Amino acid sequence: MNSWIRKPRRFYPFFPFAPARARKDFTWNGYAFDKGVLTILDLYGTNHHPGLWEQPELFKPDRFDDWNGSPFNFIPQGGGDHHTGHRCAGEWITLEIMKESLDFLANKMSYEVPVQDVSFSFHDMPSLPHSRIVIRKVKALL
Repeated sequence: MNSWIRKPRRFYPFFPFAPARARKDFTWNGYAFDKGVLTILDLYGTNHHPGLWEQPELFKPDRFDDWNGSPFNFIPQGGGDHHTGHRCAGEWITLEIMKESLDFLANKMSYEVPVQDVSFSFHDMPSLPHSRIVIRKVKALL
């Protein structure tokens, strides 16, 4: 189930980027960052980078079947280690909520999904589909 949850998080991150301010002057990969400068971690760009993902523009159902679990090449809620890096401490609860939601949507109700605009803006935080998500003819399965 975890691999099914990772797919939409890579393809449609909750936020297109994560902003932060540098706490001190430093240089990384030849780039100088001054204390206080606003920086961004490009979540969408990293999760769609062709150097990290084969055919990143495709939603491939088996993409995470053999994933190594790196905290740096899949960063839907920040990157790195939860204790020492910039990664959302709420990621694990998010995974559990998404698992329960997917189970509910797939196994405990029926509905129709009409044609809609699921594109999103890179300027919005969070980045929601333009149509939101519209479902109709919703019925509980007992």
